[in-house]
Amino acid sequence: KIGTSVALTGPSQALGNNLVAGMKFAFDDINNQGGIHGSPIEFIVLDDQYNPDKTVRNTMSLINDYKVDILTSFTGTPTVQRILPLLIKYDKTLFFPFTGSQIFITPPYNDYVKLLRPTYWQELETIISYLRSNQYYKVAIFYQLDGYGMNGVSGIRHILSNFNLKPIAEINYKRGKLFSESFSQEANLLLKSKPDAIICIASYEASAGIIRDIRAKQSDIMIANISFSDKDSLKSLLIQNAPNSFSNLLHTQVVPEFLDFPILQQYLKQTNRYNSVEFEGYLNAITLIHILKNTPVKHSIDLQKTFDNLIHSNLAFTDSFHNQIYNTTYLIKSENNDWIPIK
Repeated sequence: KIGTSVALTGPSQALGNNLVAGMKFAFDDINNQGGIHGSPIEFIVLDDQYNPDKTVRNTMSLINDYKVDILTSFTGTPTVQRILPLLIKYDKTLFFPFTGSQIFITPPYNDYVKLLRPTYWQELETIISYLRSNQYYKVAIFYQLDGYGMNGVSGIRHILSNFNLKPIAEINYKRGKLFSESFSQEANLLLKSKPDAIICIASYEASAGIIRDIRAKQSDIMIANISFSDKDSLKSLLIQNAPNSFSNLLHTQVVPEFLDFPILQQYLKQTNRYNSVEFEGYLNAITLIHILKNTPVKHSIDLQKTFDNLIHSNLAFTDSFHNQIYNTTYLIKSENNDWIPIK
């Protein structure tokens, strides 16, 4: 039994639904082949609406009621942070959450959380390196007021300090704010600081909202987002509702799209489409299948050992790093109503 708690409804529902869809492609495929060692995978999905309180309840239910063997792919930093005490209490490992917060590669939590993706700080290093190479030195931050946003703010401060720089403005919003709401006040505060670029540590709803309202003020300033902001949902919201706003945008990805990797071709063959969050879910499931095939006993410590010893040459895009498998960020930009890679 494999269990997850994700946002299937609410302001981040596209993340949860796409992540689960990608995992189901892989699990359905292995079940159609007879499962693992003759046993089918039972995949249990609970909705937490990106609400940490509900994530705690779901985690308790997955462990005590459903008695899952593996927890995987929980969505979001504040949600995963809230269940860390439960992971320690029940000696459970959370495999491959959809978050890149620095806390999860830091002891003691890196013993209980295993990342498949780069951290947000690694993504931010890629963004800031690009901005500096284009002589954008004055950076303002738009961030979600919680553990996710503050982790990003800390990362930006730390990276900029290496160049004797610091953010010129830090403007926040409350988690759960929707695209349909006004971001005009936040846009005014950001633009008032006269930055060269704005970095968002936000949900795709909030990112799309701040971009729309900044563009409405006749500003074409560069605006950058990290992977949690879901480039596909962000693009969809802007193209459908404010098409002239989809310009001069920068975005990081943690899974490849424009490169010819065998596992990417395998995914495309099964799905006939590309969605970066869905593909990340697919990678999560493929890696879990590999771990389960090579772990005779499904105790948490045994699964961790298999992960730590994972020979991932047929999966990896780069070398492993700490408790992560994939360690590369990909930079894309908006052009002609689409995303294109930055070479």
